[in-house]
Amino acid sequence: MTANLLNSFGTDFQKKVLYNLLNDENFFTRIIDILDPNYFENEAMSWVVEKMYDYYETYKLQPTIDVLKINIKELANKDENDSQAERNKLYAQSIYMFLKSSLDFADSKDLQHVKDKIVEFCRNREYVKALRNAVDLVKRNDFDAAFSAINKAHNAGSELDLGYMYEETLENRYMEDDRNPIPTPWPVLNSYMKGGLSYGELGVVLCPPKGGKSWLLISLAAHAMELGVNVIYYTMELYPTQISKRIDAYITDISLDNLSKDNMPLINKKMDEIPGKLIIKKYGAYKASTMTIRGHLDQCIHQGISPGLIIIDDPKLLKSTKTEKRFALDEIFTDIRNIADEYRVPAWVPSQANRTSESAKIVNGEHIAESYNVLMVCDFMFSLSRKNIYHIVASRLGELGLSFEGMLDTKCGKHIINNLISDVDDDDRGPAPKNSSAFDPAEVDKFFKEYNEISN
Repeated sequence: MTANLLNSFGTDFQKKVLYNLLNDENFFTRIIDILDPNYFENEAMSWVVEKMYDYYETYKLQPTIDVLKINIKELANKDENDSQAERNKLYAQSIYMFLKSSLDFADSKDLQHVKDKIVEFCRNREYVKALRNAVDLVKRNDFDAAFSAINKAHNAGSELDLGYMYEETLENRYMEDDRNPIPTPWPVLNSYMKGGLSYGELGVVLCPPKGGKSWLLISLAAHAMELGVNVIYYTMELYPTQISKRIDAYITDISLDNLSKDNMPLINKKMDEIPGKLIIKKYGAYKASTMTIRGHLDQCIHQGISPGLIIIDDPKLLKSTKTEKRFALDEIFTDIRNIADEYRVPAWVPSQANRTSESAKIVNGEHIAESYNVLMVCDFMFSLSRKNIYHIVASRLGELGLSFEGMLDTKCGKHIINNLISDVDDDDRGPAPKNSSAFDPAEVDKFFKEYNEISN
């Protein structure tokens, strides 16, 4: 029990904690949720912390010393029988004296040390709680929830980031390298997405089934590697050897069917010329979650490989805590974008179009077969139709609703995107799905144009 109390730190330490709680708002908001009043053997200190927590829960503000004085007066004047009223007055007096004596430490040189130690103490207690909880979760084979509980304890009491200070960051937001995008292999597309996809941004390629999405992802990965970017490629369908051979075909311009051991000298030469690294990680369908991906990225960083771009093929094959498929995909796409933000990398993922896209000249938002929420989450989405028309479906980076002529080099899987098509009729979009009035392509384009005007 002693290990769970702060009495071993001494009374002066606890008074310094109280002084910090009263006078350092950032410290107060960091720790109040994990500072259990029961950690204090001193009843006066325990009472004060409990009242502080109650005030914060009600008003979401740090209580002042005047607020605590009112609470103390209310305790002293509590209407009870004579013996209890007398005890209340004595208790209130001891609390007031403890509170007043904490102010004597205003000039102490070790206040920061006290803050560090109390945060460490509380965080360690959170670890103990999380580990106990994790044992039960592991017994139920809920490993993701167990990892999440431990991760939450790890972040407990962390420094709070107030956010982006508008007035203080004018120069930074107009620096040339502020966004630092990673271009796609297609200059004409880059010109409509501010140079490419940047850190924290999610890009989506939308294709009909077996419509070339994997080769699009291969092109994005190989081109980034040629630019010196480290690519982490997660696959739930193709094997790493299959992806590697497709990369070989891309960089050598040799047909995938014709690649053999005889081409190894050329492949080695091309690999030596590419400054970026490629790590391909295979997971079985529904065997990995977004938390699994976070763990793998941490391993890469720990081993000195800094991710510059991540590709996940295919998000629909990740497992989720949601049981209904649509809500599961909503959660997965949203968390992939969170990963891109947390690790400061761009992320590309595929999304499958429905059967009506098979005959459409242009594949658009109404052809999304899975989670329509991906339109709201992504920063850029472009599609490929069976007619070799590439189309910007959604974008926070520039214009949308634009279509381009193109072709797939079936030899080595390279996509070639050419000229902008200026005359696109609504009939080119193909038949819409039944009961799809909510997914009118014109309305989708209008929504994103209005969104861009607000958010840019």
